[in-house]
Amino acid sequence: MKVRAENIFLTKVCVLLCAIILCQAVEIALAQDVAVEIRYDINKGKHNDSRLVITKDGALLKSISPAKSRITEQLQFGHDYLLTFEKPGYITKRITISTKNVPKEIQEDELDFDFAVEIFQQYEGVNTVVFNQPVARYFYDPKEDGFAYDTDYTKSIRSALSAFEKEYEQQQQIQLVQSVEINDSLKQEAEAKAAQEEQQRRAAELKASEEIRRQAEAKIAEQERIDQLKKVDEQRRSEELRIAEEARKAIEVKAAEDKRQMELQEGEARRIAEASKGEEEARNAAEMKRAEDKRLAEMRSEQEQREAATLKAELDALAAAKAKLDEEKRKTDMLRAEEDRIRAAGVRSENDARKAAEAKAFEEQQRSVAAKREEEERQRSLKAKADADARTALAAKMANEQRLGEEKAKADIEQRKLNLAASSSYTDRNQRSAIRSDSQTRPLVPKEVGRVLSRKESVFREGNKEITEIVIERERQSFAYRKVKHDWGGIFYFKDDANITKHDFELESGHDK
Repeated sequence: MKVRAENIFLTKVCVLLCAIILCQAVEIALAQDVAVEIRYDINKGKHNDSRLVITKDGALLKSISPAKSRITEQLQFGHDYLLTFEKPGYITKRITISTKNVPKEIQEDELDFDFAVEIFQQYEGVNTVVFNQPVARYFYDPKEDGFAYDTDYTKSIRSALSAFEKEYEQQQQIQLVQSVEINDSLKQEAEAKAAQEEQQRRAAELKASEEIRRQAEAKIAEQERIDQLKKVDEQRRSEELRIAEEARKAIEVKAAEDKRQMELQEGEARRIAEASKGEEEARNAAEMKRAEDKRLAEMRSEQEQREAATLKAELDALAAAKAKLDEEKRKTDMLRAEEDRIRAAGVRSENDARKAAEAKAFEEQQRSVAAKREEEERQRSLKAKADADARTALAAKMANEQRLGEEKAKADIEQRKLNLAASSSYTDRNQRSAIRSDSQTRPLVPKEVGRVLSRKESVFREGNKEITEIVIERERQSFAYRKVKHDWGGIFYFKDDANITKHDFELESGHDK
């Protein structure tokens, strides 16, 4: 009896110890986890092939392939976690969460938090170096008495994120233009192919109709011949005709199917070749333009050289003509001097008179030649002046066109700066909206602010985004909610200029779109 009593006592002690240990284990389990709710979105895509890779203190913890956007993870206190969101063809984003430095006395409190992450398609030519580092860091903030993101770290990468957003929007516009061009090309190709197929169909129908008519005539003639034969021979020949007809149809069906498959393969090959050609032409467009500009510059240089050579030749010809006129004038002066000498000597013979007449005629001829050459020189001068004016006008026109092009490019740059400046009031918030915790904005408590007195909703555009603004006035406080939808696809939500989640926006503002 004594041994039995001791066994009962020991059993009760063991049960009590197990209960104490179990309670402590439950308390530890409850105190060692913090729930993180993640909104994981794929811009213009689905979650197929996407992954969420989680490392704990530098070691791989798990890798999951989410089928939906809502993910909940339990993280233990006292560790550093790295969450990597990735998908083939999309930009990879990383977020760090530190659960260290959380006082043990509050680890059992409600410390759960949530945030949203959205990844975008990756375009060639866009610098994504900024995403090699985490886009956000979360840690326990004693001032907030909960988990918050590191605003100092976010400010340190803000300029890099702004540069990425500009490059991404430019590349997205380029991709949109190329997509429209490719769609137009595919549409034209489809229309041409449809017209060709319609023509082939009509030809096939005509051929089939002719074949049916010919077969009908042959069948009537064959029937007239078969009617003269015995019944057994008629049945045999009829069976042979049936088998031959089925074989012919089978051959035609197979030939038609082979032809269709060949046409599909050729069409696909042409489409791929034309798509590749379009990309090659797009890459060569800049080279062709630079080569054309260089060629035009060389042509202008050669034209100016030829015109300079022509002008020099004309000037040389004018100098030679002037020298010849000077020589002829010198001879005329000598003749006049001789005539004066003869007059002074009193010689008036017929020979002298004849010489005087010849000299006078020669002088008149020289005057005529000189006048003609002066006119030719004046015409050449006018022509040279006109050519110089034409060259000057051409150079002025080219300079004006270049100036207009530079002014247009400058105006485009200034317009883009104005568009960027117009959206600067939301740029900083947009950089953080994809990763900011929803826990920063709590849902409204009706008993704290009173009932709704009025609600005003308006939709307007500002720069490259559409804004839906809802103003709700309650008894003791008014709130302004905004839904900002960018043309490149991003959607962000605000309450009095603070980021909130889509769920809280729709819940508090009553907006269901």
